[in-house]
Parts: sequence; structure tokens; C-alpha cells
Amino acid sequence: MKKGTSLLCPRTEISHDLIDQRQRTASVAQACRVLSVSRAGYYAAKKKTKYATICTTSVHLKAVFAESPQTSGSCRLLTEMHKKGMQIGRYKIRRLMREAGLVPV
Repeated sequence: MKKGTSLLCPRTEISHDLIDQRQRTASVAQACRVLSVSRAGYYAAKKKTKYATICTTSVHLKAVFAESPQTSGSCRLLTEMHKKGMQIGRYKIRRLMREAGLVPV
């Protein structure tokens, strides 16, 4: 049950936020040592894209696809997303299109 209880506890997220806040006063290595968090785990969690960001990007992508004549592929959608000020890559657009079931006709 040890691992099961750790899944419900947001301890690592809180520790990572604390490390981010204290980065100017203490090094990441020191903060990780004090909070018993591995540096590799901290940097891996920092690299992960937040779920909310992906959701908003997916919503914008669906809106752009609906505005188009629905014959737009990832290249055209990429230019439209860049025109709207969103920084996203072509392959992420392809992945989000596949996940959302958006298929150009």
C-alpha cells in the first residue's frame, strides 16, 4: 500500500513548486537534497507539458479546423495557428489532430 498512498498525495508537485520559488536563494541541487527529491525527477517534471496547456491548444486547433473548409492538413493549420500567435510545431499539430479525430477530406 506504500506506493498506492503516494499516488494520492501531491507532495512532489508541491516540492517542485517550492524549488522553483527558491531557485534564486538556493541551488537546485541543495533544494532537492533538503526536500528529498531527485534532481532528475525535478527536471523531468519540469519538462513535462502541463495538461491544461495541451487542452487549450487542442481547443484552439479544433476551432481553426472548423473555420477552415476542413481540407486543411497540418501544414495549413500550422500557418493559421502561427497567425493567431500560438507557438506550436507541426508534429504536435499532427498528434493533436490524430487524438481529436480531425481528418481533412
